[in-house]
Amino acid sequence: MIRRAKEELRTVNVNVRLSKQVSHSFGINVILGNLLENSIEAARQTESKRMEINIELQQGFLRIQVENSYNGKLEKRHQRLFTTKKTSGLHGIGLENVRKMVEKYDGIMEICPEGDKKIRLHYY
Repeated sequence: MIRRAKEELRTVNVNVRLSKQVSHSFGINVILGNLLENSIEAARQTESKRMEINIELQQGFLRIQVENSYNGKLEKRHQRLFTTKKTSGLHGIGLENVRKMVEKYDGIMEICPEGDKKIRLHYY
């Protein structure tokens, strides 16, 4: 996904600070796969085409932050983001899968749109 991002976007910054003790799991794959796919798709539709990923262990919690440019249009209902794609019946389950996985591990998910330039997603 990072290789794809670098091919399709202008700016891609990745910062991963994890110890070797942090093990990888199916849940992490679901979370990162969906987040990166959504981020690339949103950023690709903007002029700045920017994405930043920070992953680190903070006070015993895995913190994943994905920030990307977006076109300023969000479809949000009941604190949930929905796809803005025309074929919505075929899309829009990625963030819901992420939310379920984060909640399964007693985590917190925050989506923070910042103006019409970027959206920041936090997962603890």
